[in-house]
Amino acid sequence: MSKPKQSNYSKTKAFLKGLRDALGALPKESERKEIKATLDTLIEFLTSLREKFDTLPSVKDMNKASQAIRKLEELFVQAETDPILASLVGLRRLSPPKRKKPIVTEEEITKAKGELVKLKKLPVDEIRAKLQEQNFYSLSQLRAIASAMNIKPIEKLNRNSLVHQISTKIANYRGYRNLMGEAEEEQ
Repeated sequence: MSKPKQSNYSKTKAFLKGLRDALGALPKESERKEIKATLDTLIEFLTSLREKFDTLPSVKDMNKASQAIRKLEELFVQAETDPILASLVGLRRLSPPKRKKPIVTEEEITKAKGELVKLKKLPVDEIRAKLQEQNFYSLSQLRAIASAMNIKPIEKLNRNSLVHQISTKIANYRGYRNLMGEAEEEQ
C-alpha cells in the first residue's frame, strides 16, 4: 500500500512543478503592457473598419442615387430647349462665335501695296521718317501697310511699333536680296 502513496506524492510533485513552470511562463509586467497596447491598437483598427463599412451605401441608397441622376439628366435635356430653365441651372446657351470686323479692308490693303512699292525705293532712314509723320500716314494706313507685309498682330501695335516693324522688314528684305546677289534696281 505504500506504492499508491508514493505515486500520489510524485503526481502531486509533478503537478506542483508544472504549476511553477506555468507561473514562470506568465508575461512580465512590461510584456503585459506591450501586449495590451497591441490589442488596443488592433481593437481600434477593427472598430474604425466597422464604422467605415457602416458608411458604405446600400443597394437602397444606390437606387435613390440612380433615380436622382436620371431626374437631373431629364432636367438638363429640358434646359437645352428652355432658356429660362437653362439660366436657372447655370447653363449658358452656345451662341455662334462673333466674327471680328476686319481691322483693315481689302481696299485699304490694295492701296497699301501701292504705297509699299514707293516706300521700297527710299532709303531706310527716309522710310522711317516718312512713316512717322502723322500727316502723311494715319495709324490705319500703317496697319494696312503692315497687313500687306504679313506683319501680325497689327491691332496690338502702336504707331512707333508699326513704323519699326515695317522699316525693319523692308531693310531685311533688301539685305536678303543683296546676299543673294540681286541688284537693288530689280526690286
